[in-house]
Amino acid sequence: AVQLGLRKAIAPGAFMQFSLGCVLAASFCISLGALFFSHIWLLCYNLTSIEVGEWGKNRFNLGPWANAQQVIGRFDLAWLLPVPAVAPMSDGLSYPTRELADHRGSVRIEATTLGRVRSSDPGV
Repeated sequence: AVQLGLRKAIAPGAFMQFSLGCVLAASFCISLGALFFSHIWLLCYNLTSIEVGEWGKNRFNLGPWANAQQVIGRFDLAWLLPVPAVAPMSDGLSYPTRELADHRGSVRIEATTLGRVRSSDPGV
């Protein structure tokens, strides 16, 4: 029997089950932690897992905060819940680009849709 500091004996079978449980829990924690942080990195750079392999500058990267709002919606406590975005910032078919945001000074005004420019500004 294995002795603990409290002088209580643990049966070898129970100790092996506990050890196996700890190893499995640690492996799941490491795996899910790596996936979580890789997706946070993808969110900050506004990339998909396929776009990571592309060379060149990402024209859809608007900065970590604007990227997060574009994906998850405007900041709300619902960010912490597994529910759809309460206030989405796009329709999922049009996305603002860095060039348009720099030109207009706002990422909410314009977005590209299949090569065309859409604007909410009546003066454009």
